[in-house]
Amino acid sequence: MKRVGRVVSLAAVVALLLLTAYTGIADGLDAFRSASAVEPLERVGAAIQILYGGLAAASLVASAVSRRWVLPLLLAWGAALTVTGGLAPVVWGEQGALVGVLGGLCTAGVVALVFRACRSHNRGVSGRSRGRTEAETG
Repeated sequence: MKRVGRVVSLAAVVALLLLTAYTGIADGLDAFRSASAVEPLERVGAAIQILYGGLAAASLVASAVSRRWVLPLLLAWGAALTVTGGLAPVVWGEQGALVGVLGGLCTAGVVALVFRACRSHNRGVSGRSRGRTEAETG
């Protein structure tokens, strides 16, 4: 049953990373092009949006190529996503700072769940590979 939970959580993480990679890059580029020269935070928000899109894509590549880079990339992705989650309501939604803080906190909560799911999956994978190694050498 634990294995099914890990597979489902991993699928959710991969889907979220694919979604944020695409939307971060595509929407970030569009937002950067249409950013107002009068409002510098629009360019900053768009740049961070492009950053989290690139970091999501890099996390997906790292999961296939070099697993040791996945968690550091996910931490950077989560930080960029959280900053964007806090800036977006203020910059583009014209809301107050409190709404921005709440948006950032909610985004940080989702990021924490993603990070926890990845760590859980990695623990299961490394535990299975350690078990095989001990069985082969013992």
